[in-house]
Amino acid sequence: MQYAEKIFIFIGGIMFLGLMFLGAGDVLGRYLMNNPVRGTMEISEILMGGIVLLSWAYTQRNKGHVAVDLFISRYPRRMRPVVNLLTLFLSLVLFVAITRQSTAIAIRCWQEQRVIPTLEIPTAPFHFLVPVGAALLCIEFIIQMLHLIQEIRKG
Repeated sequence: MQYAEKIFIFIGGIMFLGLMFLGAGDVLGRYLMNNPVRGTMEISEILMGGIVLLSWAYTQRNKGHVAVDLFISRYPRRMRPVVNLLTLFLSLVLFVAITRQSTAIAIRCWQEQRVIPTLEIPTAPFHFLVPVGAALLCIEFIIQMLHLIQEIRKG
């Protein structure tokens, strides 16, 4: 799993570099040559989405998501893993639904051959980033749930 996360983080990093060079190229083209890069807004939106979606599982593994410790810290020490397990389970249910629905949407976009109007680029490959990122996050949730179950059994 960590290998897949590293690959997607690397792809996200490449997308970030692309976003950075696209922005710089657009500014230089706009102000130096009076000719901005066509479709900068659309490409930037796609790249930003890809960066976020492909980083979900990596961020979860490294505990980078926002956590509200205010209530959990007040629970007894033995109860905290149970509450975390419940939270991970509910998150898993939500992201399984997101994976399922986003896959259906991506398939529909593929079948309808939707394109970005200004660039005539198909949108389906970018729609598939959502279920890929969500599925990886679901796998990470399952891994963390298994670790918590072991922790609960140990006492």
